[in-house]
Amino acid sequence: MTGDNLRVSQSSVSRCLDAFLEAMLRHVHEHITFPTTDSELRRTREAFFDIAGFPNVIGIVDCTHVPIIAPADMPALYRNCHNFHSLNVQATCDASGCFTHVLAKFPGSVHDARIFQLSQLQRLLESWPEGKGWLLGVDLTSWASPQVLRYRREVRRTGFGALFGLHCTKLLLKYRKKMGR
Repeated sequence: MTGDNLRVSQSSVSRCLDAFLEAMLRHVHEHITFPTTDSELRRTREAFFDIAGFPNVIGIVDCTHVPIIAPADMPALYRNCHNFHSLNVQATCDASGCFTHVLAKFPGSVHDARIFQLSQLQRLLESWPEGKGWLLGVDLTSWASPQVLRYRREVRRTGFGALFGLHCTKLLLKYRKKMGR
């Protein structure tokens, strides 16, 4: 739906969009919250375990490229590895597929692992005692963080690798749908 369809000027659409986004930003923390209390973490771990028998998972993290019109002053910075201009948005979801953390400020050329390294989420997880919970990282091989269990499609087909892959696949089906993939 565009302003042309509604016979509304571009400036009116821009003002409405600005007002909507400002209102949304004022209330985002009421709806997108990462589990931090012991009871929230326990419920989150139990929910992931119920889906796939996967212990101690507190979220799934991944990045997705949101297409944009390139800024005139720095178009190359926003060109991603898929050769289009984007913001690289990091998001985490809980076991029900609800967003628990969103970081949408990096240009498309920034690698997923770098976004996580610079995030408040990574600093929060680093401050926790070992074993309090892990994030499951999707299709990433270079997330250099002890807080992220890395899942790769080429994980072994037998033994623990196969079991790990099966559990990850169950969890990732919901997540991929949420991220529009």
